Amino acid sequence: STALHWLTPDALAALCRTVAGQLRAGGVFVDADHRALDEPVATDLARHVRTARALRVGVTANEDWRAWWDGVLADPDLAPLVDERSSATIAHSAENGLTIGEQEAMLRAAGFSTVAPVWQWGDDHVLVGVR
Repeated sequence: STALHWLTPDALAALCRTVAGQLRAGGVFVDADHRALDEPVATDLARHVRTARALRVGVTANEDWRAWWDGVLADPDLAPLVDERSSATIAHSAENGLTIGEQEAMLRAAGFSTVAPVWQWGDDHVLVGVR
């Protein structure tokens, strides 16, 4: 979960086609990830829901992603593992910016007959595609 938003749209479309090609009829693909909603006002509302929840449960002062990686890289035991991990994974530089509707269309184009979000909290979604 929360990994596929790092893929470029072309790479994600290729992955969807590969997954669809490997699944038997009736097989299921599940993606839990951050996706903007298709209407800008809905996306703003979703972000507001996420922020309000973070305030309510007291998790607004969490360490940001860059600071977390800086800490890992500064650790003499972990830093070499980052190099090893980096050589074995795909390169990514930013979120791909796809909306939930765009990803649904991508899955349909890849060969999934049924595609729908089955859960949402703000801009986090669980999207299911049935082959």
